[in-house]
Amino acid sequence: MAAVQAEEKELSLWQIIEPVKREVYIGMVMSAVSGLTWMGALLLIRPIAGELLADVPNTTVLWQSLGAAIG
Repeated sequence: MAAVQAEEKELSLWQIIEPVKREVYIGMVMSAVSGLTWMGALLLIRPIAGELLADVPNTTVLWQSLGAAIG
């Protein structure tokens, strides 16, 4: 009888996470999207800095790159 109670009390991690599994998956997807957008913004810093440091900056390229980084 004690062995049956021990088996009932022992829960797997998937059983524990079952009520919030959807929220955990949503959080994982949001974290991945956040990382990708951060990398995209980081890659756009170079063209923005290049235009700002140029003798005659092309404001169209500057505003487009800035808009993409913010977006």
